[in-house]
Amino acid sequence: MKKQILAFLAILAIAWVWSASPATAYNPNDLDRLLISNECKKCDLSMAELSEADLSKADLMGADLTGVDLSEANLTGADLSGADLSWSYSNKIKLVGADLTGANLFSADLSEGNLLGAEFSKSDLSDADLSNADLSDSYLSQANLSGAYLSQAHLERAYLRDADLKDADLRDSSFDKSYGRLAKFCNTIMPDGSINNTDC
Repeated sequence: MKKQILAFLAILAIAWVWSASPATAYNPNDLDRLLISNECKKCDLSMAELSEADLSKADLMGADLTGVDLSEANLTGADLSGADLSWSYSNKIKLVGADLTGANLFSADLSEGNLLGAEFSKSDLSDADLSNADLSDSYLSQANLSGAYLSQAHLERAYLRDADLKDADLRDSSFDKSYGRLAKFCNTIMPDGSINNTDC
């Protein structure tokens, strides 16, 4: 009886370890393909280590980049449309002129990133950290920025038509009213610390 109990506990321990392990991990072949050809459409690169990588003009359309480390990586002019970058660590990333149309950036860390002129239309940036990021001249039309942290972000000439800024924090950001006036506000903390409930 004691042996049966010990065996059962061993099975439970193995099952717990298996369930606690990451559900996804990058495909090594996909990573090699990206590093060799600078192209990897719809690849599995989840949890990959790509910090400081030079991926300028890379084609990563529809790629799975969940949880990837892209800190200080250069993705200038890259195609990331439809890609999944949720939970990615992309501090100080360079995305100048990159295409992230329809990308999933839920809870991504883009703090201090250079996102100048990037295309984020219809992308999901909810709960993302964009503090101190440069979003000047970027396109955020119909983007979901609910709960996003945009403190001290540069938003000069950022196009925000129909962008959802519910629960977003814009404190001390250079929010451009002439370009952001058509965004949706509800419980939004404005640059001066006031709360905007225009669209609640």
